[in-house]
Amino acid sequence: MRNIAFATAFLFTLSLYAQVTGGRAMFEFLNVPANAELAAWGGQNVSVKSKDPAMFLANPALLHDEMHKVASLSYMPYLENVKMYSLVAAAEVGKIGPIALGFKYLNYGTLDERAEDATFLGTFRSNDYAITLGKSYTIGTITLGANAKFLGSELASYRAHAWAIDAGVLFTHPEHPFTFGIAVKNLGRVYKSYTNTSTDSLPFNVQMGVSYKFEHAPVRLSLTTHTLNRWDIAYNDPDFSTKVDNNGNSTPKTINNWERLFRHMILATEVTPAKFLHFQLGYNYMMSRELSLTDAISSAGLSLGGTVRWDRFQASYAHTIVHRAGGMNVFTLNVDMGTGFKSEKQQK
Repeated sequence: MRNIAFATAFLFTLSLYAQVTGGRAMFEFLNVPANAELAAWGGQNVSVKSKDPAMFLANPALLHDEMHKVASLSYMPYLENVKMYSLVAAAEVGKIGPIALGFKYLNYGTLDERAEDATFLGTFRSNDYAITLGKSYTIGTITLGANAKFLGSELASYRAHAWAIDAGVLFTHPEHPFTFGIAVKNLGRVYKSYTNTSTDSLPFNVQMGVSYKFEHAPVRLSLTTHTLNRWDIAYNDPDFSTKVDNNGNSTPKTINNWERLFRHMILATEVTPAKFLHFQLGYNYMMSRELSLTDAISSAGLSLGGTVRWDRFQASYAHTIVHRAGGMNVFTLNVDMGTGFKSEKQQK
């Protein structure tokens, strides 16, 4: 317990040096899940141990030795011409231990450039990218991890660059299939903005989560809390911030504290009917509330995914319901160039 208290204090001390998270930040694409498994878990997860090396982008403490010589390639076709790609590889390097290198690229496609009177001036391209180097170190039941990230963005002839770090900790119970994780993400600064007058920040995020796998049932439960560095994350749209009673009187629409609390939570589960087959189901409450058309609970924010393993390959797919008009699909292929996904160690 002393190790858990120390790691928790260490991570939250780092958060005191972070920039203010109010307003819109640059490089919001960092919040888009980099692989299918993370998307299936609800888009955020800091406590589930996996053999997919791309999970280190969610929490650097999830990087472990079983990811040795595993490469992960993900593809997400989004709205119109928007596409995301990620490539991650991990290895166990002698006395250095587990390290991982990841490249995440979001291409917004070709956009029209127009004057103020809508005159067509031509086309331009826009993209965001992140290069991440991760390292973890395990001491008994505690794993500490850190990521160093170089961030870039291109918008027509404008460029922006930033650096950031992530810090994470993972506690693994020595006797029971229980894990507890904390991640402090995107702590850094923008050193080159699009313009000389713009003031930009990064999407700083403090996350915490727990996962538990039933010992006598093929079911794992996971609860993830996000944006713990800011209490009120609800967006109160000015166009819908009032309600009208039967007498035609308008009153301000309020959001109670229970509603604010639940918006920080993502609940997910995994069912493993066979060692080579996994299914995930996640529910992101904030996404559901922000993207639904009414005040009623909607299917927005619901994510479903599955993973199939055979020999040295692992294929994953996830679908997230974003809106009634459509959703987000993520495809991931992992290749194990070491012992293979069916190794004895992996199946224990």
